[in-house]
This record gives sequence, structure tokens and C-alpha cells, in this order.
Amino acid sequence: MSGLDSIPIEVAGEPVEVDAARALLLEIDRMLGRLAAGGEGEVIDLLGLPLSPDDRDYLAEVLGEGEVRAEVQTLGLSLLQETAVPGVWWVTHYGEEDRVMAEVIEVTRVPKILQTQEGDLLEARELLAERMEEFDTFADEEE
Repeated sequence: MSGLDSIPIEVAGEPVEVDAARALLLEIDRMLGRLAAGGEGEVIDLLGLPLSPDDRDYLAEVLGEGEVRAEVQTLGLSLLQETAVPGVWWVTHYGEEDRVMAEVIEVTRVPKILQTQEGDLLEARELLAERMEEFDTFADEEE
């Protein structure tokens, strides 16, 4: 028995309940398995779940932050943060006055909002030709 054994230890604070977050993490694990097996990406709507602040904190701590962060400006600001777990993205969409409009966990290789839309891809060659023509005209004017 060491001298440390005689030091009384008290745990400060109440234990926190994070059962909802743990259940959500188990579902994320299943989603990762399906994705790795060739399945499609899946989304969990965080605002639609009864998560306590402790659940949200626990979920954020366990998932952590990865290396990739993206901002997309469309109808409002969207922040996409890869978590420390590859294939798991925390995505938040903001509206007016920075109000959170949607918050989701996407289990996917690349979030849908970052993928080129089919309609945009169909117009890409025409857009490239127009931009090249504009640049050539601008370059001719400078000479």
C-alpha cells in the first residue's frame, strides 16, 4: 500500500447522462460500416433529436475536429467540419442573424453541399469557354 492510497478522493459535480449521445455514436458506427461496404452516405438531423447540452458536448468531444473545414455561402452560411473520425462531418447551416437553421452529422466521403451539382456540371464547358473569351479579349486590350 502506497501513501497515495490514504488520500481521500472526492468526485466533484454530478455524473452526466449522455445516453442519447452514446446511442447516436453507435448509429454513426453502423453508418460508417455501411459506407465502407459501398453504401451511400447518410445524414442525422441533430436538431430533430432530444439531445441535452451534455449529450451535445459529449458527442462533440468524442468526434473531435479533423483537418478539413469548409465554408459555403449560398442562401446563408454553411460550415462543414470534418470530425476526427474520417467520413463523419458536422454540418451547420445558418440563416438570418446567424440563427442555426439546420445542424446535421453527415456520414459520407464528401458532404453533398461540396459536390458539384449535375446542372452546374452540364453548364461548365460553356462557362469555361465564355470565361476564356473574356480573358482573351481583356488580354488583347492590354497589348
